[in-house]
Amino acid sequence: MCRALPLLCLIAFILPIAGEDRFPPIQTAVVFSENSNRAAYKYDSGDMHAETRGNDVQISWKAADGTLQTWVMIPDDFQNQVKCEEDKCAVFNSFPCYGKCILSSPEIHLYDSSDKKLYFSVALDLSQNRPYAVFTADLNIRKTTFLFETYGSGLIRFFVSPSASLLAFLEGSRNGCASNLHLRVFDIKRKNLLEPIVRRTDESASLRENVSYESIAWLSDTQLLLKGRMWNCRDAEATDEVPTQAIVNLNDKPVQR
Repeated sequence: MCRALPLLCLIAFILPIAGEDRFPPIQTAVVFSENSNRAAYKYDSGDMHAETRGNDVQISWKAADGTLQTWVMIPDDFQNQVKCEEDKCAVFNSFPCYGKCILSSPEIHLYDSSDKKLYFSVALDLSQNRPYAVFTADLNIRKTTFLFETYGSGLIRFFVSPSASLLAFLEGSRNGCASNLHLRVFDIKRKNLLEPIVRRTDESASLRENVSYESIAWLSDTQLLLKGRMWNCRDAEATDEVPTQAIVNLNDKPVQR
C-alpha cells in the first residue's frame, strides 16, 4: 500500500466527498502540460465543472433555474485575503508565486450543489510540510471568503456536517517513515479551527506507533467516525499493518487552535 498522501500517489483519482446529493463526489483528473512542468487540474461533479488554467480557475455550473453559468476565478479574487508574513515571491522569484506568498494554483476539495459553493485551498510555501489557506467561493455572487490557515503536507477528504456548521477534513503530516492523515474540524459559524479528541474504538488491539485515518463519516452534528490503519516504522515490509477506527465526539471540549 502506498504510504504517501493519495494526492501524490495518483495521476487520476476520485475523491469521495459525501453520499448526499447536496455534496456530489468530485472526479478529479490531472493533466500535465506539454509546454511546462505544471499540472492542470480538472474537477467534475456532474453539475459543476472546473479547470485550472495557470492560476485561474474556469468554473461552469447549473443555476437554480437550470441555466448554465460561468465564472473565471482569478488570483485577484482571493489573494489579498491571505496575510503573508514575508514576501516569499521576492525570495523564491519563481512561477507560480503570486500575492506575495501563494505558491500553488487553487485546489478544489468540495462542492455544495445546494448553496453553489466551492471549498478550495492554496499552498503558502514550497516545503514538504507547508501552510495552506482555505476559502469558500460562492458561485451565486462570484465572491470568495477566507476561512482559515492550516499546516501540513496535504489536505483531502472535506466533509460538511449535517447542519452545515462544521467542516471536517484530513490533514497530512510527514515523518521519517511515512505520511499520516489526521482529522481537523473547522467551526464555520464561530470561525475556529478545532483539534478534537480522537478515541480509538480498538484500544484492546496491539497498538502501533503510526496511525493514519483515511475516511470520515458524520454520524451526527457532534460525532464523527474515522477509519484508517496503523503500523510500525521499523517494519519495512508493512506486515504489521492493521486497520483501525475511532469515534470523535465534539462535545468532549475540543481544543481551539
